[in-house]
Amino acid sequence: MNSFKLAWRNVWRNRRRSVVTILAMSLALFAMVQYSGFMRGYQLDLSNSAVNVEMGHIQIHAKGYLDRPSMYKNIPAAQKPATRIEQLGPGIFASSRILGSGLLASADNSAAAMFRGLDVAKDKRVSDIYKRVNNGQWLDAKDPGGVVIGARLARILNVKIGDELIFLTQAADGSTANQLFTLRGTVTGAGENVERAGVFMNLNRLSDFLAMENAHQIMVRTSDDADLNALKNKIQMMAPRLTVNTWKEIAPELASMIDYMSSVLFFMYILVYISIGIVVLNAMLMAVFERIREFGIMKAIGVSPIGVFQMIVVETAIMLGCSLLAATVLCIPMSIYLSTCGIDLSSQMSTMSVSGVGVNPVMKAVFDVPTVVAPLVVLTLVVFGAIVYPALKAALLQPVNAIHHQ
Repeated sequence: MNSFKLAWRNVWRNRRRSVVTILAMSLALFAMVQYSGFMRGYQLDLSNSAVNVEMGHIQIHAKGYLDRPSMYKNIPAAQKPATRIEQLGPGIFASSRILGSGLLASADNSAAAMFRGLDVAKDKRVSDIYKRVNNGQWLDAKDPGGVVIGARLARILNVKIGDELIFLTQAADGSTANQLFTLRGTVTGAGENVERAGVFMNLNRLSDFLAMENAHQIMVRTSDDADLNALKNKIQMMAPRLTVNTWKEIAPELASMIDYMSSVLFFMYILVYISIGIVVLNAMLMAVFERIREFGIMKAIGVSPIGVFQMIVVETAIMLGCSLLAATVLCIPMSIYLSTCGIDLSSQMSTMSVSGVGVNPVMKAVFDVPTVVAPLVVLTLVVFGAIVYPALKAALLQPVNAIHHQ
């Protein structure tokens, strides 16, 4: 008996039911692949924004700084931990930052601001904030008086590129510090705090401005697949008097949200595919009940229970294959569009922020091997699990009773 040929004819015997079942599986697979791609893209965007723009993989501070920031809680320059950290291995980069706060004023307005002094050359290896410049230019070591501020802060101050800004704060020696700076550029998509109050300037200029040499923060960046806990322990042994934290420890809510997305995706798998399993179970049960006499005759002429079971499995495999082909035809153009163009929400919101971390308003999907394979594997398991009962029922029919079934 040619099982495939017979199964093919059986599938299209009731064309309407088979088409409905195939379409249901195709649409479910299409929807879950696209949903998985979007979830994967959102996860990567959040983690990349947190690591590449905001925090780096690891941050180092003086004891107690994160709990209660103060300019006097700093990292002694004599320790030079950033240089020693880069000696731990290839692909490990570190850069120091000086942090401060004060008043930023223009000719029209004033606002509270958070100052961030950084080494322009080294900081590009640990942070991609320079890629978020939407107007003007990033910092230049040859222009120590130039600063870059958040786009929202620029609108509050009503300033444009080339305008002068005055900074007012208290220096480390207790004196009042005030200086004029020139606006070089503005950044967007880097989180609410940066958008509203962020000010970036050259490390040496802020050091002179605040009358201090020591850094408040060291950002460390390595490869995305590196063991952060192992690297953290090495740095902690190197600098036992400092506090070393991974980005997940600094932003636990964000890290939990990213991990939670995988659970949401799994729940969606269960919800959608159980529904598809019920559709397949109903279709195959109807097919079995309609063909009880046929199965009885097949067993009477010598077809074994395994042969009957195999035929039901082959019929299901044919419908699954057709649904996979249909879903592929639907997925390819849509996946290419969503991964390259995405969905642009910038007209509704210029910037998106999750737990203080900026998210790209152009949401793009990511389609890698796990994103595409996982929905297919789950669908296959659910579909073949759903036909076990109908297939067993057909395989265990008694020939005499089945032939006389009305």
